[in-house]
Amino acid sequence: VTRIKRGTNKRRRHKKLLKATKGHQGVRHTLYRRAHESLIHALAYSYAHRKEKKGDMRRLWNIPHKCGRPRQRHYLQPPHTRAEASRHRD
Repeated sequence: VTRIKRGTNKRRRHKKLLKATKGHQGVRHTLYRRAHESLIHALAYSYAHRKEKKGDMRRLWNIPHKCGRPRQRHYLQPPHTRAEASRHRD
């Protein structure tokens, strides 16, 4: 069985990972093992937070609808009377 020599491939992979963890604190961007752990967690958090962001946007979109409830008028419906139109023009 031939011996596997992985000098350049290993170095290239390590440098790629260390470049990806640039900006992490302490040894999380200098030591390969710690950087690898840090990157795995960072990618997991970014995936989860991308999913959370969709819910955040949905909740933000519903705020005007909740603000329009006391007058029992949906916020997307145009005001019908002239007085109501001037009140909403501000």
